[in-house]
Amino acid sequence: MLYMSQWTGRVRAPGGMSNIVTSTIRVKQGCPLSPTLFGLYIDDISDYMDRSGGPGASLAGVLIPILMYADDIVLISDSPEGLQCHLDALQSFCADKDLIVNLGKNKVMVFNTTQVWVTRKEHQFTLGGELVEYV
Repeated sequence: MLYMSQWTGRVRAPGGMSNIVTSTIRVKQGCPLSPTLFGLYIDDISDYMDRSGGPGASLAGVLIPILMYADDIVLISDSPEGLQCHLDALQSFCADKDLIVNLGKNKVMVFNTTQVWVTRKEHQFTLGGELVEYV
């Protein structure tokens, strides 16, 4: 889940425009404004994935590195190295756009039953130097 770290602007009110308002409070869960803000801020993330991220996973011959819906994203890779590249590109994107990632709401989910993945000892994924939890 991505959040704006700070917002400065004016608010339209019945009496006209307000004075400049600075908000350091994040968008609340379920806020109808969330998908709109997500769309405005997240527009360029696919470019970051193309430049810096891994290739994604192949589905019917098409490489899919990222899925986006409402205010959520899913990073997809067919290798641990590719997923870490995606996470690094996401961190770079967030740093450039002044966004933060709530690691408490982000997880790594592996759809693979090989022993390396099942034991989860070989690969640890990080985002901004913090471990991302497996589920």
